[in-house]
Amino acid sequence: MSRPKGRAQTRAPSATAPPFEPDPFRSAIRSHSSRATIRAMVEKQIADVKLNMLLMMTRRNALVPISILPPELLARIFSLLTLEHPPFKDRKQNLGWIVVTHVCRHWRQVALDDASLWGKLDGFQPSSRWITEMVVRSKGAPLDISFMETPSQQALSLFSQNFSRIRELALSAIWTESAQKHVQNMLGCEAPTMERLIVGFLGGSHHPRPNTLTFLKGHAPRLRELSLCNVALPWSSFPSSPLTLLTVVSLDKAAQKASALDSLDTLFDVMENSPSLDSLILRDCLPSTPSTAPHTRTVNLPKLSFISLAGPRIDVVRIFGAVRLPPSARIALECTSPPPVEGDPGHVVSLIAAHFGSPGSVTFRSLDLMLNGTKHSFEISATNKLPESGKPPSSIFQDPESDEIDLHLIIETHHDSNKLSSLVQRTLASLSLADIECIAFTSSSEPVITLDWKQILRQGDKITSVEVLGGGTVALLQAINPPKQTIATTSSSNPKARGQGKNTRGSQDPPQQTMPMAVNPPPFRELKSLFFELLAFSRKVPGASTVYDLVRSIVDRRRKCGVPIKILDITSCTISDNQVRSLKTLVGKLQWDGDDGGHSQHALLHTHHYHRDFDDDSLDGYTDGDTLWEQFLMGRSGAERAWLEDLSD
Repeated sequence: MSRPKGRAQTRAPSATAPPFEPDPFRSAIRSHSSRATIRAMVEKQIADVKLNMLLMMTRRNALVPISILPPELLARIFSLLTLEHPPFKDRKQNLGWIVVTHVCRHWRQVALDDASLWGKLDGFQPSSRWITEMVVRSKGAPLDISFMETPSQQALSLFSQNFSRIRELALSAIWTESAQKHVQNMLGCEAPTMERLIVGFLGGSHHPRPNTLTFLKGHAPRLRELSLCNVALPWSSFPSSPLTLLTVVSLDKAAQKASALDSLDTLFDVMENSPSLDSLILRDCLPSTPSTAPHTRTVNLPKLSFISLAGPRIDVVRIFGAVRLPPSARIALECTSPPPVEGDPGHVVSLIAAHFGSPGSVTFRSLDLMLNGTKHSFEISATNKLPESGKPPSSIFQDPESDEIDLHLIIETHHDSNKLSSLVQRTLASLSLADIECIAFTSSSEPVITLDWKQILRQGDKITSVEVLGGGTVALLQAINPPKQTIATTSSSNPKARGQGKNTRGSQDPPQQTMPMAVNPPPFRELKSLFFELLAFSRKVPGASTVYDLVRSIVDRRRKCGVPIKILDITSCTISDNQVRSLKTLVGKLQWDGDDGGHSQHALLHTHHYHRDFDDDSLDGYTDGDTLWEQFLMGRSGAERAWLEDLSD
């Protein structure tokens, strides 16, 4: 049969395929007995390949320019990184600087070889496993431990085992009784390398008392900073250490009693053993037994820059009167008078006046006065600093123990309003207020405590800013209100022909010109800014119909006298839109928060400005939010928050 034309003829290849040869590996694993052996051999080959790859990557990393750094320099860089990015700074599993150990083998080995990198444990507590690993890697290096939360029992046991090499120990919030007892046992050990110790027993009224004979076994030669809260430790058992900072705060009766039973001599001994003391804070832990010295004992603290004493007035006077301070030292005194104790606290005032009246003392430029008629107390803060431009004077006094506050004085009495007013007058008169530029005054409307502000500020020629908070501040507003002007006239004529009816040419003199002149110059001619807060502008006041009428009179009269108010700030006040618009026409700049006053002025005053009181258990002054710090402070008492906030910096 003939093939069709036009098609190519395909032929089968002549070469034959090679015969199939089975894979020897597959043939071997067909045997069940040999699979385990061959599997182990394959795993080893894979491990060898991986190891070879790691070696090759290590060699490749060695070619990177940063790898030429010596290990010592690289370790130094890591140490700086530990300061900027500590691990476990919050409750999240944040490794911080430790991530550098995951970069390459060389970096990891450098970090592991430097034991000092692993000795810093701070922030919020990580797991016990991590604490253990950090302590193990720190080897024999000094430990710096600082936790804001109560450590676990396992962690505390680890700290006890390594107590002799702890350099800094800050356990500022020990809440549970079992943890407090564990820390108590630690405080009975020697601390040869301890430089900084902070212990706070919080959350209850019954706290363990360390053995008074074995606190640090009296051996802490390198201790420089000691801060204790609610640790019932008599002054006689404090170690003889050259301290630069000493803070002792007692929030419960047990701790207060332990300190009060001692003599003043024991406290003075502690001070004299620390001639380099820079900061001394003693709150409600003052010895109540007078010194037994045959003469008045004094303690020289030439390097002290800050002293804060709080307690019964008589104890504060005894201690503050015995300490010799540099004239530049900042002072914070809180004097209480538990009933039925009374008497005149004028001795405190005279001591304050003597200190700030000495050569080299600071010159006050900002003043903050708060009157609390309900508590029969007053609070004075003064500083050489000025608030930022455009901000109210009180903004600089938010933290009473700030290093910018030169004087912070709280005096609690049982005086009536008249006696309290007299005492405040005497206290302010004892201070040099000639250079005051900014004043903040807080006082509620009930009970009214009247002050003679014209007498207090008789030298207030430099005052530029005044802030008033609360209805009891009307007297200060009245003091800055210029009196109603009486206009007198002065005549001017030709001085060469004075007293003559004719001039030299025989003609009549021109008529005399009359010029208006204010008889009563306005007070505080430099005053430019007024800040109002928590004022009811509709409230009746003496000498004017309402607070609004008084404020309008101040602004209008000063404008007419040529010393206008340039900034008027109104915050959280009861005021109408029409009143705001009317005032706006009289000043250069009016700032209003838009609040028309739909709230209780008295309640706002108490919560807004008195949240700094140590007996205030509310959370006033803190904004809502989910921040970690706010959550941590939630539910703490005012005194506990004050302790924790002082340490948080």
